[in-house]
Amino acid sequence: MPAFLEPERMKRPWLPIAATILWGLAFFPGCILALTAVFMSDGLRESQISTFMAFWISTIAFPIACLIAIAGIWISRHRWKSNNPILALRLEIGFSALPLLPVLLAAIFLKRLGM
Repeated sequence: MPAFLEPERMKRPWLPIAATILWGLAFFPGCILALTAVFMSDGLRESQISTFMAFWISTIAFPIACLIAIAGIWISRHRWKSNNPILALRLEIGFSALPLLPVLLAAIFLKRLGM
């Protein structure tokens, strides 16, 4: 068993705490960005409207993904840490990376918009 999966190390939830702090602090600015993204639509051409709508949806998805990530990390930890610690760690890593998907999509859509 790898050193980071030893029973005494699995008792200390370093990844869930770090991800909860990170995504908890990013939740509120994400909400503000989702609300202000609507005002960025001035001056867009007809061909850019669909890309802007996709960008706006990805900014709305970010705060939701933050909440799902925080809940998913803690639920997976408590559900799987005693039965299968490797699965618990994989789920924690997967849930902690979940809010990065809307950020990646927003970056792609901003590049397509030329901003």
